[in-house]
Formats: sequence, C-alpha cells, structure tokens
Amino acid sequence: MNGGHRESLDEDARTKVPPASIPRIRPVADTHRGLAHRPRAIAARAARHGGRSHDGVRDERDVAPCRMRLGYALHRVIETCAATSHPRGGDVPQPYPGCAALRVDHLIPPPPARSGRAGLRDLPGNRHPHPGPFRILYSSPHRGATSDLQKQYVDGSTAASLMKSRMAIISATGTARKRTIPALAASDSVEVVAIHGRDRGKLDALAIECGIPGVFTDLDELLELDDFDLLLVASPPFLHEEQIIRALTAQRPIICEKPLASDLASASRVAQLVATTGIPFMLAHHLRHHPMVARVKALIEKATIGRPYHADLEWSFRLNHESPNASWKLDPALGGPSAFYDAGIHALDLALHLFGVPPRVFGTAFAVSSTVTQDHASALLLYPQLAVGVTASQVSHLAPNALTVEGDAGYIVAPGFFGEAGGTRLETHTSQGVEIENFDAIDLYATEVEAFVRCLNTGQPHPGTTLDEALAGMRVLDGLDASRRSGTVIDIA
Repeated sequence: MNGGHRESLDEDARTKVPPASIPRIRPVADTHRGLAHRPRAIAARAARHGGRSHDGVRDERDVAPCRMRLGYALHRVIETCAATSHPRGGDVPQPYPGCAALRVDHLIPPPPARSGRAGLRDLPGNRHPHPGPFRILYSSPHRGATSDLQKQYVDGSTAASLMKSRMAIISATGTARKRTIPALAASDSVEVVAIHGRDRGKLDALAIECGIPGVFTDLDELLELDDFDLLLVASPPFLHEEQIIRALTAQRPIICEKPLASDLASASRVAQLVATTGIPFMLAHHLRHHPMVARVKALIEKATIGRPYHADLEWSFRLNHESPNASWKLDPALGGPSAFYDAGIHALDLALHLFGVPPRVFGTAFAVSSTVTQDHASALLLYPQLAVGVTASQVSHLAPNALTVEGDAGYIVAPGFFGEAGGTRLETHTSQGVEIENFDAIDLYATEVEAFVRCLNTGQPHPGTTLDEALAGMRVLDGLDASRRSGTVIDIA
C-alpha cells in the first residue's frame, strides 16, 4: 500500500460521503485501540488510589482519549478490500479527510460469536486458533448506541495483516529506550503502546518523545490491560524471574532480554514455569536474526569448508564505568560474575546455535578494571573433534569481534560481526577461491520483534532463541563458572 492509493480513497470519500451526513463519532484512536478505554484497569487503579492517580492528581490518561495513529486500521481494511473482490463504494465505509468516520470495532470469528473482545492473539496461529474466515465489524457509536454499518468476511491471514501487534514493555527506560523502542518507530507490524518503569519522569519523557500512550510505574496495572498483544521484559537479569512470573498472568507471548536469569537455579525455575503455561517465549538475542547467521549455518551443514575443527567467537568492548547500567553490570549478585553474562552471552548463544550444546567446557576469567567482577573471560567449548573458543571482555581496546570457522577444506570469516548492528561482509575461503558476500545493514532490534510476531500470526516456529536454548545457555554459563573456580574441565551434557 502507499500514500497515493490512500489519497485516492480519501478523494472518493469526499465525493460520495459528505462529511455533514456522517454522525460525529470518536476516531479509531479513541475507541478501538486506545488504552484510555480499559474499565478493569481504571477500576483497579481507582480502588487503590481513591479515584486518583499514583501521585494524588487525577490522571488524564484515565479520561482522555489516547491518541494513536488516526484511522490506521480502517485504512488497512479499506485497502485490503479494494485489492480483492470485496465490494467498495456504499458497501465499504469510506473515511473523509481529517476524520476517521468509522472504526474497526472487533476482529471476531463468525457465529457462533465469542464473548468479549478479541485481539491478534485470537487469530489463527496463536494460542487460541479459530479456523475459517473472520468478521470485521465497522461501527459508528452515536449517542451512546452502536450500530453495525457493515460486515465483511476475510480469511484469517488477511485479518491478521489488518492491525499492528501492540507491545508493552516492562522496565522500558534502559536497553529498550536505547534500542528497541527507536527501532520499532518505523515498523509496519509492531508498535509500542505501553511502558513500565520505576522513574515516572523518565517514562513520561520517553512517552512524549516516542508517542507512547500508556505509562505505568505499577506493573500490576500494566498487566491488567487488555490493550496489548505481547510483552517485552527488558530489565536486567536479576529481575527476570520475578517479572516473568508476574508477566505470565497476562497470558501474552513474552520476549525476554538476555540472559534468561542471573543464575542457573533461577533460570531453571523460570523455564519450568513458562513451559508449563505453554505461552510463546523468545529470548532476545538479536544476532540470531541476522541473515548472515543462516548463511554461515548453511555453509557448515553443507560441508562447504569440509569438517569444522575450530571456531572463534568474540564480543568485546570497553565498558564505561560511569554509565547508568554499569552499577548492576559490575555487581556479581546482579549482573553475574563475569563478562559472559553481559555481551558475551550473545557469542555463547551463537556458538550453541551453530554447533549445538557442548558436552564439556573449560573457562577462565579475571579482573582487569573491576574490583568485584571478572571483566575479561575466555571459554573453550569442547565437542568431539571440534574446539570452539569464545571471548568476552568489558575492557578491550581492540575488540575485533569477528566470527571465524575453520574446516579441513577451507574457512569462514565474518569481520566485526559481534556488535549491535552485526556485520555486513562474509568471506568463504576454499580451494575454489574466495567468495565474498555483502549484506545490507538492518536494524536487528526491530527484526527480532517483527519475526516473533510474524511467527505468532502464522503458527510457524520463531527463528530466535527458544526457551530450551535459553536454559542451555545458562547451563553453559554455570559450567564455565564452575570451571573457573576449579581450574578443571566441566561436563555439562
């Protein structure tokens, strides 16, 4: 779809539907998707705060419309119908300039109807799949009454494409503010509709900057909402267990920042509980979603470089000890005992993705600049006939951050792959010569969320780090810690 097509619909509306003939109604932003219309959450807040917000002042978010993309869902419906055999003109309501005259009220299955409002999580491929077409109701609330002006039937895949998935973020003012929220600003499939955190001032500033309607310092109030489709747990790892357990009560798919938890015992409890609920879950390792990773894995599996016998993966950088997140990263009780619990877990995760879980590991780590954590760490993942070296450092001056895989018939090099953006160049060296592949730079923080949502809507397995893989990564971390303490090789299989 494009702006020119949308404008043509507006032109059609001006000629066929005079604005004066349409009742004054609230736009899409006010009714269908706005967080202001949440009776359950508002009632709970009023009960806790005597009808006032947390700071004792009446919260305008409770009474004012939440202004989101005006008419977005309606335009998507109209353009979808226009591109198919569905009738237009009087059969498909048309908006007029400056007003979303009609709104999409519900996406629900055809009779027998379900009670309550349905969201994207109720479409085929999600937790509660319903076969067959879906009915889209266009409604015009007027003087307290709602009348169905038009009903159309489309298949489930078309219905799923009509709306953006709405994401709420727990602990939004850290890595999510820096990376995920800006990345999703231009997304066609996902939008951030609610954020949570401890500092109301930072949250309000972020909400104003990015146009986010929901702001919460109370996690329970956020989880009471019906107006979101998935959750991102963006907190440091020492908060993951508590927040994931509470997030499961919302019964929404969850993306969680890496690593799964701050220690293996906590991670095991989380994994068991998430697995019991069956709620879709993905650990946020953004590099997994780089197309270069799939290419490297294919080259290894096709034996393009022969049998691999050695690989090196490194994510190193120089940590600013004055940065806001350094306080917990440099506390072993909060951020883990070594640099592997920070960026190094990305390299470990990719090693497990390419080669599987190693039967044995050996690790060493020591302090360079920190007085309490091991800020430079090295590991050797030991497989039959294969040794994989992994380096993680918070004190590196050089930080080559390359991925290399050597085989008995050649080798692969991805210079500078480990970083926020990933690499753009892949070299494959064999007896046939050197093949160089260049990859476009993409925003991996948007890609990982969009891929997860796309797989939820289609019922396909997501390409990211699964719950089992997240737990396997924690077992490797625990084995490396034990190896460092004992100075011996540790069996983890």
